[in-house]
Amino acid sequence: MNYRLICRNAEPYTQTHTSLQEETGLSKAAVTNGLHYLEALGVIQFRMADDSRRRSICLQPVKLANYLKRRMAAFHYLGGLLDEVAAQHKDPDYQKEILAVAYLCDELDEQVNAIIDVWEAEHGEQ
Repeated sequence: MNYRLICRNAEPYTQTHTSLQEETGLSKAAVTNGLHYLEALGVIQFRMADDSRRRSICLQPVKLANYLKRRMAAFHYLGGLLDEVAAQHKDPDYQKEILAVAYLCDELDEQVNAIIDVWEAEHGEQ
């Protein structure tokens, strides 16, 4: 799901299922599944507009940032596991490949968490 489409409107709660479908070109089912997934994660909520029966989508930025932090913890853990596997492997070429992936996991964890820290400092944890 393209978070920019959910966030881009200046007016709060103006993005709807239909507007996402039209702007992305995705099928109705794909948009529905994506929105259900995001709702289950707690990163979006649906709101009813006062003058309409349509549900508008409200992105929860802090919850999205927290979700990303939790996901990065998995990358951090995976990087550590890969380091252990590489240390035990005898083939130097394969060991090098495993260490490269471990490094990638560590870098992803570090960079994403650094970006989230800056964002939280600018916007405050709400």
